[in-house]
Amino acid sequence: MLRRDFALAWRKLVRRPGATALAVISLALAIGFSTAAFSVVDAYYWRAMPLAEPDRLAYAGVRDREGRYDQFTWPEFLAIQHQAGAVADLAVQDRVGPKVKLPNRDDFPITAGVSDNFFDVLGVQAALGQVFHRNAGADGEVVLSDRYWKSAFGGDRWRRPRCRS
Repeated sequence: MLRRDFALAWRKLVRRPGATALAVISLALAIGFSTAAFSVVDAYYWRAMPLAEPDRLAYAGVRDREGRYDQFTWPEFLAIQHQAGAVADLAVQDRVGPKVKLPNRDDFPITAGVSDNFFDVLGVQAALGQVFHRNAGADGEVVLSDRYWKSAFGGDRWRRPRCRS
């Protein structure tokens, strides 16, 4: 019985190749979109960040006068950090970092300004070299992502970036 049903379905598919192609393309697009959407949701919402203690991290900000969520200003961050003392270790990231131009490159890398203890609070280490640590002191230190280091410098560990902001 099942064999006859498959044979009938096959004959109908062969008789109408345009409809068959449209159905196959529609299914392929739907499966591809679903897979892509699942991959994004899985990566950003379901998997824990690769940090030392992700369950102990929290994001804090303020609401501005228009009711939009915004970041703390640097003076606000310093005041909160001073009041928190030993209760919590706080770090800050400014999503809009300095505009940096690298020699012999046409692009401007996406940058973010961070506090000197940013990587300590996240509990992450550099895969190669080192990140700056609390009270490192020097302005202008940079930490490159692995992807940018490979694309901009070809993964050459001896070629040091010289930046001007």
